[in-house]
Amino acid sequence: MKLLVTDLDGTLLDENHRINDETLQLLREFESFGYGITFATGRSIPAALPHIERARIRLPVILFNGCMIFDPIALKPIKLHTMSRSRVTSILKAPPKDVSILIFSGNNIYALNPVEALEGYLRRDGIECEFVDGVHDITLNDVIKIIFVGFKERLDELSEELATRKKDGVNIVRSESDLIEILPGGINKGTGLEELAELLSVNLSDVIAVGDNMNDIEMIQRAGLGVAVGNAREEVKKAADLVVKGERYRGLRDLFQILKRGVVCETGEARY
Repeated sequence: MKLLVTDLDGTLLDENHRINDETLQLLREFESFGYGITFATGRSIPAALPHIERARIRLPVILFNGCMIFDPIALKPIKLHTMSRSRVTSILKAPPKDVSILIFSGNNIYALNPVEALEGYLRRDGIECEFVDGVHDITLNDVIKIIFVGFKERLDELSEELATRKKDGVNIVRSESDLIEILPGGINKGTGLEELAELLSVNLSDVIAVGDNMNDIEMIQRAGLGVAVGNAREEVKKAADLVVKGERYRGLRDLFQILKRGVVCETGEARY
């Protein structure tokens, strides 16, 4: 089996954060061309599930930027990576100011210090959370990831402050301009892709991975063909084997045409 693994936000979803009808038809065309289809996203189960259902995805899905391999048929995790209680306590012992903190623990999502930017994130991802006054109100077991939500300027500052935390055995990911994610150390979409390929008995050389943002780089590098859409960050384009002109879901349309024609320049740019 050949496998197409695509990011959601900034890649497959349109400007309204939806899978539009044109893209649904395109996914069916990929399947008719011999590709299994699945997603790799930083989203949680409730945030990803509407898109999984709309696209009729049957293969396991990479969620939480590689922390979880999710079975969309049984509706439960197949593989899960979490942070230890001591690790989480260390991260949150001096919580940053002027940002909201989301803690994904088991099936629960907790929110501390709501700021204006949080409302937009919750609305965009379609998730609900429980607001708490402090970490002492949370059972810090099975924490999958922690997200800092705020305005870009504040998160730019916070990214520099958090740079030293990498030595604490965590992975810090800037998946969107208004988000900083803290994951278990050594976990990313690339490791998730390796686990998924092993589960499906698919060679990585038979995998196409498509993305646009920094959290897609490891996945793009590990796949047999790593593809950056037209709106991808420059770092992602440099990591990719192929850069398509189309932005967001339009890049998937370009990719399909290229696969049908089998024409790619040596530079990694598509020849249309």
